[in-house]
Amino acid sequence: MKKIYEKWWDNGNKVFQITNYKKSWKEVGNPPLLRFRTNGAKKRKGDKCLDVHLEIGYTVFNYTNFNLQKY
Repeated sequence: MKKIYEKWWDNGNKVFQITNYKKSWKEVGNPPLLRFRTNGAKKRKGDKCLDVHLEIGYTVFNYTNFNLQKY
């Protein structure tokens, strides 16, 4: 895993990260991916953490909001 970029804001409640997993994923035989995932936090009552991933090749773009109670 190689962290390319990481930015925290809103008193540590939100983070955006770009991470490359090429070395570790190739070692275990994972192919490059094109995938969008979310944990569906806005749809589930009581879930206070939204997590969104965009995976392109071996690079993952991730946004996490640890404090959904404001919204």
